[in-house]
Amino acid sequence: GISDEFNAAMLRVQTATGMADEEKAIAHIGEGFKGWTADEVLGIALFSVIRHPDDFAACVIRSVNNSGDSDSIGCVAGALQGARLGVSAIPGKWIQGIERRQDLETLGDKLAAAAA
Repeated sequence: GISDEFNAAMLRVQTATGMADEEKAIAHIGEGFKGWTADEVLGIALFSVIRHPDDFAACVIRSVNNSGDSDSIGCVAGALQGARLGVSAIPGKWIQGIERRQDLETLGDKLAAAAA
């Protein structure tokens, strides 16, 4: 079932974190598919966060540089790192180009106020 696939992917992530070669580690997580299923997307994103825990840009760049569903993997990795490190960790030049940035910032402020 789904939980079995997820558990297997997380075990592959655990093994991959000990591998020196990141390309081989990602291939191991994706079992050669490199991120075409949800469990692989999450696994590769999580691996990228683990490999680059304090560097938002390095994490996202690592996550999208594969032959799988790289845009989805990058979104998940960016969301995880953003939640961990905060918006200040995102390179300013990346933020400047966001379409409808002001609307997103206003929504984020409203969500933060509601959560408080």
